[in-house]
Amino acid sequence: PSLTQLNDIDKKIESGEASMKEVEAYYIRRVLHVSAWDVSEAASRLGIGRNTLYEKMKRYGLFPDRKDA
Repeated sequence: PSLTQLNDIDKKIESGEASMKEVEAYYIRRVLHVSAWDVSEAASRLGIGRNTLYEKMKRYGLFPDRKDA
């Protein structure tokens, strides 16, 4: 998601209109960003395995933007 889309998700979360999938995708992307897209570190922070994180990244279309990586 773009920064504009992330801001829209923030608004949906605050208003209680975001789905669990949107919240999960948002949170995973934030953890990946904070972890500098180090999947092992992000998986550890999330308390899930790397393979699970890769599956969720694929499911939600989460890939680093050039400015994130």
